[in-house]
Amino acid sequence: MEPREVFGVRLRQSREALGLSLRGLQDRMQDAVTYAQLSKYEHGLAVPSSQVLLSLCNALSCSPDVLFRPMKASVSAIEFRKKTRLSRASEKAVRAILQRQVDRYFELEEIVGVASGQLAPSPTTIGDPASAESVAAYVRQQWRLGDAPLTNVVHLLEERYVKVQQIGADAGFDGCSGWGVFGGGRFPIVVLAEGLDSDRARKRFTAAHELGHLLMDVSALPPKRAEAAAHRFAGAFLLPPDAVYAQVGKRRRNVEWGELAVIKAEYGISMAAALRRLFDLGVITDAVYRAMSVSRSAMGWRVDEPHPYAGTEQCFRFRQLLYRGLAEGKLSLSKAAELAGTTVDDLQAEIPVLGAKDTL
Repeated sequence: MEPREVFGVRLRQSREALGLSLRGLQDRMQDAVTYAQLSKYEHGLAVPSSQVLLSLCNALSCSPDVLFRPMKASVSAIEFRKKTRLSRASEKAVRAILQRQVDRYFELEEIVGVASGQLAPSPTTIGDPASAESVAAYVRQQWRLGDAPLTNVVHLLEERYVKVQQIGADAGFDGCSGWGVFGGGRFPIVVLAEGLDSDRARKRFTAAHELGHLLMDVSALPPKRAEAAAHRFAGAFLLPPDAVYAQVGKRRRNVEWGELAVIKAEYGISMAAALRRLFDLGVITDAVYRAMSVSRSAMGWRVDEPHPYAGTEQCFRFRQLLYRGLAEGKLSLSKAAELAGTTVDDLQAEIPVLGAKDTL
């Protein structure tokens, strides 16, 4: 890709990441450049003068390097769920931010000398939501997870070569997933909303849900049932059948919320999702499930469920590679700060870095 083409793509991504239209960017630049000229820049037909470049960077709150950074990967095959309430502009913003973060990720891996692996073979075709149970069981078996609670789902996905990225987005967005392309091969991506940090059980379920979309081919199902299959996978992945039976037995006439709170504390799955697991596995009847769902709504637990999960759900790998690069002298503080999207001062406050040479 020619430098002017790279500049055009990066300019569009930086604009869309801020939710700006071309007209909006023109207005933010106080008409320092015309709409038509901005369009030419984005289509790789021209490059700006140094003065216009500085105006663009000021309007986009970025450095010139950002607009000329080489393209490392493509994340065009990211799928948003049918029920997402994001506007088209917000979807474009998520894609643009994701592209920028993934490019930095791969650049960091190249500098440190760490290669990405592959998640799994082709997705399993699913004919109905219940089939997701066997897929979840297979994944747990292949990853040697047994029936034990998963300590950190996000970190587990990172260990399996999934590029997990957290992004600030509008309310109504929890996550999305898909496949990117790098170096002639593809890699899995899971995107999680930063707002999920306030509800770790929901974050874990969303991460597992998106993993289900990566590992299952649900294209033969209508949208609603496709989402039901991903939900079923997430529930089975977090709370396997044998774990359910060990906790509550195989048949119950009723169940108490306190029992589900204990399961939530141990397995990091919400009480609502645990209740659904009991219904899906035939532990409770449809009547019991519906009655408890009604009581859950009456208590206001659909918005704010009690007994928050206390576990940790964070993305560690990028920071680990960043610190490794600094420790091995492969990264300077300024380059590390650039890749992390922060300032040198903030990075130094985050961790004491001794002896790092500002060479890159």
